[in-house]
Amino acid sequence: MLSHTDRSPAYDHLHRMALKGAIHISIGGDVVGVGTTHVAQNLLKLKQKIPKYGLNYQNQSGDVVPFEINWVGGCGAGFPKFFPLYEAAGGILARGRIGNAESMITDMGKTLEVEMKTLADNPSFFFCDNPGCTYCRLSWDFSTGKESIVLMRRFLKSLRKQKPKTLFKSVGSWLRRRRVA
Repeated sequence: MLSHTDRSPAYDHLHRMALKGAIHISIGGDVVGVGTTHVAQNLLKLKQKIPKYGLNYQNQSGDVVPFEINWVGGCGAGFPKFFPLYEAAGGILARGRIGNAESMITDMGKTLEVEMKTLADNPSFFFCDNPGCTYCRLSWDFSTGKESIVLMRRFLKSLRKQKPKTLFKSVGSWLRRRRVA
């Protein structure tokens, strides 16, 4: 960790850990990552349509400089698509429970290898199956969703979840936001 600087690529420490044979322990059923997917995304230079700037910070020389965001993310609903591939490659070392929590131990080198090959062949492999997911359908350079269709699907899905009493408020609020934007 001491070698990580403001110029280091995002997830560099996880990449170095994977290269050294580290394991990753996921505790809790809502944890869907294994510590290497973002490493693969960065190494393959997958680009996300997000602002590349952040807050200003004071560097080691004492200068105040802008922080440039150099990482990408992903939709948590899509990452479990990798699990069968990890399993086939021997990347999942154990599954079980720690206390009452579902848990999994993975070989970071093997999971990174699987992700590098899979994402090189299909960069959108980790996209979820929700056609209204703005994150998967709109936020990547290689996203293929059309904004009007994705947003309408998302809106309609939110309407189905509304109670009839609050539906009118929800529609009015959405229309006001669209007019302002």
